[in-house]
Amino acid sequence: MSFPLANRRTFLISAGRKVLAGLAVSFVSFRPAAAAAIESDGDRFLRISQVLTGKSDLDPTISARTLSALTAHDAGFATRLGTLASTLDATVIPPDADFDQTPIAAQPALRQTAIEIVSAWYLGVVGTTVIAYEEALMYRPTRDITAPPATQSSVFGSWATKPA
Repeated sequence: MSFPLANRRTFLISAGRKVLAGLAVSFVSFRPAAAAAIESDGDRFLRISQVLTGKSDLDPTISARTLSALTAHDAGFATRLGTLASTLDATVIPPDADFDQTPIAAQPALRQTAIEIVSAWYLGVVGTTVIAYEEALMYRPTRDITAPPATQSSVFGSWATKPA
């Protein structure tokens, strides 16, 4: 069954809002302040990505590719990422807080940065650069039922058999 493009967009926007709404749970203890001085850009991006997506098992290789693509796609991204990290370090957000009520959502540049990071992880794409396909987070919820499009999880034609 194929979904019209508008339905995919609606689904992704809705899923993105739900992910961003659930961020507050991860924000409560972002990191110790002492770690700030020794953290590399790649480590900082991976840590921020884990907080924003709520996933602790993100692939460091995909994280490095994503950071590189986001930085290449937008010259101001690195600056906004630093500001986002500083804001997360300085803020304690209650677990039941709505993302739209957080200091991150209140600042358009920080909100946009958070959305860009979450979008890159879930879609596996930054601009026209494909970062990850099968590893994109949008395929995780249905991985045990179906493989990502254009990949094969079983023998050829298995998709044609009606479920019991």
